[in-house]
Amino acid sequence: IPVLLAEAQLLVASGNTAQAIKACKSILAQYPADEKTILMLHGLYKNEKQDELAEAVLDEDHYDLEKVKERILEFLAVRKLKKETKGPILCFVGPPGVGKTSLAISIAKNLGLPYHKISLGGMRDESVLRGHGFTYEGSKPGAIVQGLIKMATMNGLFILDEADKTEPMTVATLLEILDPEQNHLFHDKYTLSTVDIDLSNCHFILTANTLDTVPPPVIDRCQVVHLDRYSIEEKVEIARRFILPRLRQRHSISADTIDFETGHEDEHLRYLIRTYTNEAGVRQLELALRTLLLRVQRRHFFEADDDRVEITHNLIKRTLELPAPPAAINAEDRVGESLALGVNAELGVGGLIPVQATRIGAAGSGDGSA
Repeated sequence: IPVLLAEAQLLVASGNTAQAIKACKSILAQYPADEKTILMLHGLYKNEKQDELAEAVLDEDHYDLEKVKERILEFLAVRKLKKETKGPILCFVGPPGVGKTSLAISIAKNLGLPYHKISLGGMRDESVLRGHGFTYEGSKPGAIVQGLIKMATMNGLFILDEADKTEPMTVATLLEILDPEQNHLFHDKYTLSTVDIDLSNCHFILTANTLDTVPPPVIDRCQVVHLDRYSIEEKVEIARRFILPRLRQRHSISADTIDFETGHEDEHLRYLIRTYTNEAGVRQLELALRTLLLRVQRRHFFEADDDRVEITHNLIKRTLELPAPPAAINAEDRVGESLALGVNAELGVGGLIPVQATRIGAAGSGDGSA
């Protein structure tokens, strides 16, 4: 008799309603084959596919980041040589758009494992992770069990995004999931408290923009890997090697029809980055390049019927709108106003802040003296 059905029979014998059997059967029906299901629920089935370690897999999606890649390869080597998956949990910390989630996906490719992404931001209740009791209308398993069902393996990779936005009500459940001394007895409310779900063979990777708001107990269970902002030269290489080929393939734009001016591609990319982007990552750069290519394609091929277009400084100026200028001091010389430099080291961004100062007299003096 399958394990879940046997446990359901015990529940009924102990006085539970028939809804307990129905709930267990509904979970059983969502898993793959019956034999694999029984093994999965007890943590005995694992995905044994392990590809050879290859730095090329990381280089395929990411430029530079040598220290980060070295740490990831060490992590992969340990996972490759040691059959047990207990070990440090990686937490990628860095500004938006620097490739934290894509690095986690590259790790899944190296290990040959399926992955499931869960956003911790906005989870105001532990039931999102732990599920709802089957007695509630519209109840369903939590995000962890749903991820196991989707991956169909008990040693898949969970990518937990936005760990810095974790709500206080979900911290206790998150700690239970990450703690290797507890997660082999994880309980989902929908599958009833008598069904132990073994998460000890799963891999977990967290991402965050800053460590300031990540709960300290979560940080204690992770090995933090910092990702810095990209320099202009790094953004130029990323645009040339990754972003442009991806946009050309996605929108069917050939380099024979639309391309940067021959011999000046890097120069035009630097101008585009300096003038139209202001971020640590490359999301704004990808958006600007996408807008530029699509507008040039529409205006010069669909409307003007040109054969080939070369993108130059003047064409970029005519095609893209300038972003909002940064804060600057007023044109007139105003007494009491100056500029300050605000820097956020965690996000890797900063800017000029107009500061106004007003002289206030001491109480009762009436002469305006400070």
